[in-house]
Amino acid sequence: VLDHETGLVWERSAGDAFAQWAAAVEACVQDTIGGRRGWRLPTADELLSLAIPFAPEPLDLPPANSPFVGFDGDGTQRYWTSTSSTLDATFAFVVDPAIGFASTHPKTGSVDHAERVVCVRGGQSSQNP
Repeated sequence: VLDHETGLVWERSAGDAFAQWAAAVEACVQDTIGGRRGWRLPTADELLSLAIPFAPEPLDLPPANSPFVGFDGDGTQRYWTSTSSTLDATFAFVVDPAIGFASTHPKTGSVDHAERVVCVRGGQSSQNP
């Protein structure tokens, strides 16, 4: 899905859930979507750009009537981003539609807290493992 505002190309549907950030990063790097490679995890800002600004919580991520499919519509699933915490590099930001913004989560994760992946192409990657 091409986002004309940002110039990013998004995976049309959210992918699997991964407990570990490194596995989420690897899933995008290894992905071939639409016959194309070069996918990556989005930054926190890029993923939040899919939400309607100033929308009430939970975020409609992505918004209704968009070309995306397979996203969690009730705000119970979080999504990994490539953005590491500047305070502790062992944490990465996840976008949590239920609370309406990104929060940090340990990169090592746990099976109880697996986060989903949506991959993106284009723009500038800010993966800082």
